[in-house]
Amino acid sequence: MHAHDTNRKLWTWGNGGSGRLGHGSLEHKLAPTEVEMDSVKIVACGTSHTLVLSSPLGADASVFAFGAGGEGQLGYGGTRCRLVPTRVRGQLEGRKVEKLAAGSFHSAAIADLGSRLFMWGRGQDGQLGNGNTAYQLEPVEVHLSFNPAGFNTVKALSCGPYQTAIVCADGATLMCGQGTSGQLGNDSNQSRSYFSRVAEPGDHRVVEKGIVVQREPKPHELRKVIEGSLWLWQAKRGVWVPCVACALFSEHTCFCKM
Repeated sequence: MHAHDTNRKLWTWGNGGSGRLGHGSLEHKLAPTEVEMDSVKIVACGTSHTLVLSSPLGADASVFAFGAGGEGQLGYGGTRCRLVPTRVRGQLEGRKVEKLAAGSFHSAAIADLGSRLFMWGRGQDGQLGNGNTAYQLEPVEVHLSFNPAGFNTVKALSCGPYQTAIVCADGATLMCGQGTSGQLGNDSNQSRSYFSRVAEPGDHRVVEKGIVVQREPKPHELRKVIEGSLWLWQAKRGVWVPCVACALFSEHTCFCKM
């Protein structure tokens, strides 16, 4: 799936099941095929659904979704599949969206310069981060008690099959959702329905396990895998920090920063 930078058109290809390609059918596409959308700004692909930020006919940018919708992940208020782009409704309407992410059965968006986080879809494993396991058929805001000065605005976002991760402006990484294999990184195998901070090297829970390196690393050690996650040495602060961009899988989490 690809958004072309020149004319902001959208092309999709591959498995068309559930309508995830947005062409109005379930047909597979063996080559990139244009979707009838204008001024595409952001694209996010989930397992069986797709999210797109678009400004149709010069209108204000809105989020559209298509594909599988049985868990409410399309955000239009229903649970049926949508074969063509369908506008996402609810609290996200009218917001300035900066980032989108799609998991297997849930979706998320960062809006208003990172000051607001919205999530919708399946909540059974707590991946919506709103303190419960209810499903949401439209976007609802997740309140994280941001610093009034904006220091904890959300800068990065990623959805896995059953969990969600965000990175705040102060460098803190928080996760919620299924944690049965320790994939939330909080020194526990418990699932969480609210965002909790990923344990950084230096936290007492991690130090007790003898994981943290207490000396400044050599150049070839600037990247280190700790408990299934990738961390980078930040020389200015003298600490290991999680990478900003993260990839979430079913039972483990990876972070990477260029």
